[in-house]
Order: sequence, then C-alpha cells, then structure tokens
Amino acid sequence: GRGYVVRRLIRRAVRHSRLLGSEASITGPVVAATLDRMAEHYPHLEQKRAPIERVTDDEEAQFGRTLDAGTELLEVELDTLKDHGETVLPGDTAFRLFDTFGFPLPLTEEIAAGQGVEVDTAGFEQRMAEQRERGRAAQQFQQWEGTTLPAVEVTFEGYASTLIDSAEVLWLEQDGEPVATAEAGAPAMVVLDRTPFYAEGGGQVADRGAITGPNGHFSVRDVQRPAGEVSVHIGDVAEGYLAVGERVSAQVDHERRADTARNHSATHLLHAALRAELGEHVQQSGSLVAPDRLRFDFSHRQALGPEEQREIERRVNAAIRANVPVEPSLMPLQEALAGGALALFDERYGEEARVVQIGDLSRELCGGTHATQTGDIGSFTLTSEGSIGSGLRRVEAVTGAAAEALAGNTRATLETLSRTLGVPLPEVVGRVQQLQEELAEARRQLAAASRQSDQSGLESALKDAVAVNGTHVLATEVPAADMRALRETGDWLRDHLPGPATLILGTTQPERPQLVVVVPRELVDKGLHAGALLREVADAMGARGGGRPDMAQGGGGDPSRLAAALARGRERATAILRSGGTS
Repeated sequence: GRGYVVRRLIRRAVRHSRLLGSEASITGPVVAATLDRMAEHYPHLEQKRAPIERVTDDEEAQFGRTLDAGTELLEVELDTLKDHGETVLPGDTAFRLFDTFGFPLPLTEEIAAGQGVEVDTAGFEQRMAEQRERGRAAQQFQQWEGTTLPAVEVTFEGYASTLIDSAEVLWLEQDGEPVATAEAGAPAMVVLDRTPFYAEGGGQVADRGAITGPNGHFSVRDVQRPAGEVSVHIGDVAEGYLAVGERVSAQVDHERRADTARNHSATHLLHAALRAELGEHVQQSGSLVAPDRLRFDFSHRQALGPEEQREIERRVNAAIRANVPVEPSLMPLQEALAGGALALFDERYGEEARVVQIGDLSRELCGGTHATQTGDIGSFTLTSEGSIGSGLRRVEAVTGAAAEALAGNTRATLETLSRTLGVPLPEVVGRVQQLQEELAEARRQLAAASRQSDQSGLESALKDAVAVNGTHVLATEVPAADMRALRETGDWLRDHLPGPATLILGTTQPERPQLVVVVPRELVDKGLHAGALLREVADAMGARGGGRPDMAQGGGGDPSRLAAALARGRERATAILRSGGTS
C-alpha cells in the first residue's frame, strides 16, 4: 500500500544519507517544504502538520536505530562468509534480520551486493511462508468455500429481544452436506428465517445459546454471516434432531449477551476518553468485544503513561456513574457522518446507518449490541497497554463483574503482601521500595567483593603477557559471568599492562564459552585485525563470531578446546607483530 511505499522512500533516504556521512535529519526539511507548497491546495495538511512531522520524524529515528543494529550484525555475517570463501548470505540470516530487527530484505540485498554477496531470497521466502503458515494455524476460522448457502435474508431481531418463540428452519448442513435432518453425534450448521443471535462482526463476538425444536435441542456456539444477510448458527445437536421446515425457539444466553453489551458500550466510552485525553488524531484501528474483556487498538505514537491511563479510567468511570442513556437509531449514512458520527475506514456501510449515541460523550456508527444506560456497565478498569506496531497502541480492559473480581484479587494480593511484610496496607509500597534498595546495595557489595577477588586473580594473569616489539599480547582464560563482565575484565587488564596491548580473552563460566579480542588502534594500523584473530580462535574450538578491526566477540564451541584456541590466537598475533605487521 501507499504507507509501505512512503516508508520505503524514507528508509532509502536515511540509508543513503548515512552512506554520505550525514547524521542529520533527512525527512524533516523535505516534509516541511512539501507541506508549505501543498497546504494551499490541501488545507487539511496544515491542520495536520504537527502529527505528520512527528510521524515522519519518529519513522526516521526508529529506522536509524534499526539500521545501526541490523548493519552491525549483517557486517559480522558478511565478514564470516568472506573468510570462508562463500558468496551467498543464507535465507535464515536474512529472515532473522527481518524478524528480529525489522531489517527489510531489499536493504539486506543492497548492503550485501555492495560487498559482492548475493542473498538466498528463496530461503528467505520459505521462512516467511513458514511463519505465515504458523500464524494461520494459530487462528480459528470457518471455511465457507464449497458450502452453498441458501439465497435468503435472515431477519435479525436481537436488538429488541434475546428470545424468539417461533422461527422456521430454512437450511441445515451436517458432515459437509446440506441435509433435511441434522441428528445428534456430529457438528451442524443451521439457518433460520429470523434470529435473535448476533453474528460475529465489528469486533464483537457472536452470541451463544440454544435452538429448541419439537424433536431436538441444538447448542449454538458460534454465529457467522459469510455472505449477505445469511446468519449461520454453528454448533451441535445435543439431543434428538432438527429438520428443515420445523418451527423452533431460539434463545440467546442472556447473561453472556449482557456482559458483551456492557463491554461494547464501554468500548465507545473508551474511544471518546482516548480522544479527549490524547487528541483527535486517535482513530480506532481494531477491537475485540467479548463477555469477559474488551480490547481496543488505536493510532497513537507514544506509550500511555501511568497518569494518562488513570485519567482515561477516570473519564470512563465518570461517564458510567452519570448513567447516560445509550440510544441507537437508524438514519441515512451521509446524515450520520455530517452529524459527527465516527466511522471506521475499513468498514463498509449501507445507505442507511445505525448510530449509537451516548449523551454528548460519544456518537459512532455501530451495528453491535449495547447497554441501555451507561450505569449498566458498573465499573471500568484498564488491564494492559502496549504497542502492536508502528504508530499503533492496544489497551485491554474489564468491566462489571470482571472488574470487581480484578479489584478483589488485587486487594487480596496486597493484603497478603501486608501480612508477609508485617506493615499496614498503606505502607506496603514504601516497605517494598526499602527492600529493593537494601537488595540493590547488597548486590553492589557482592559485586565489588567479586571484582576484588577476580582482580586479585587477574594480577597473576598479567604475568602471562608476551612482550613483542614494545607491545604486549595477552591470551588467557579469565573468570567472567557474561559478555559484559568479560569486556570489563579486558578493560582492567589493558589498563594494567604497560604500552599498547592486544587482548585475546575467553571464559567458560556462562552456559556457553565466550570470546573477546581487543586490538589497540595503533596496532590495527600495523596489520592486526580483531575480527580476523577472533575467527582464528573460534575456528580452533568450533565457535562463531566476528567484529571490527579493533574489537570482536563470539561464543559457543567446545569449552575443552578453549586453552588450545587461545594459544593459537597468541601465536598468530605475536607472529604478525614480529613480522612488522605483515599478516
């Protein structure tokens, strides 16, 4: 789509700007000039100038971070390929760059081509296909292809009532075939001439309930509208049978419907609160309305802070306490839009639209079921907030009984903490903070003691340094809990060796061996290359790694071969230095 094209243009501009040595913003001046020139003909551009500039600036900044992280990893992989005489970057690597860092395949191909390396695009596409297949397998969906539905219109009467005493069975399907009678023992699908069951749509889940005939009972677990106005009830014949032409009763699970309706009205209040608190740029981009929770996706660039979340909750709960009427009405679509009703851009509406008005708080096009008054919702509590993509946020919430249960569970947890910590409930937070500070101080003292102990052992390691033409080469195994500690150990050793020193360090203390090679800048100029030295060591123990001329790191391989691998690195470094820098 057009958003993808614009994003590609921005990313290519940033990439080539970096290649030219510029770190300055490239999109800011271009966007400003475009808005200045076009605003006369498109006045809404000037009205949206601030969010447009913010979005493009954020996109450039975000891609800059992606570019830095992905480029570093890609360069390590390309160096490794060239050292092994290979000219094709595996599709797995390109996919990892894309999946982990958001590094686009075209950019990977462009950088690789600059170093004479091709990308295994077939392997990349295979991994993408596997990921898509996993996504499809994780979703539940109804396959309608091959199913011939009746050419009828089903009258939905569920706004007024959750019970219809007399409806006609128009169509049945069982075992993938239209049937005159559906019997117990296998799933089935039913079409009635009129129904109180709401079919899944607009983010709201389908009703559940029962269809009861003179000879059987059908449990409805889903309702779909795959084509036109045909509502298909999906479920199981619990007992007896249903037959085409029979008169049946249709009963929606009233309590479940009421919980869902409360959540749907709460979703409208949430949308209004988000726009009031964050700005009118907030637009709904998706939702889920279920009986036990609600989910709302919307356009916004930043995470919601604790104060913003509390204010949004306050606004929604104030509207609930006001007990405002929730009033659905039908009117021409253009009249509804002219009157300020909010519409979703990816929804299709007929010439006549259903508008749900909640006092002067909210006015939206909506076909879902709702509470009668906002007070029916009871209460509203946000449960989570997070990002679902660039410029998109997601909040989840509960209402009514679910909100009461959450509040009860939260209080029970706090009371347990109060008893455990031995302080009154209002003092729990302060006591936890005090314990955190005490724990942090204990960890600092332990780390200091550990460093002191390690350094006393490192002093003996300094004696293993080999003097070569006014420099030193130290290749040794050292104690280090992780890569960061290994690099800090290298800093300490470098500071305690006279003159420039090449360090080749390894540790087997973590779950897998770790390696670090550090080469002073003045020795890089004499022919030493940290990445090449590290690969020499790594090859000797079956590890992997690479890096820049002055610093490289790696890991893995056989820990029992570490000592021999370090000795090999020492021999290589000393040989280069003794030869005057000719590798």
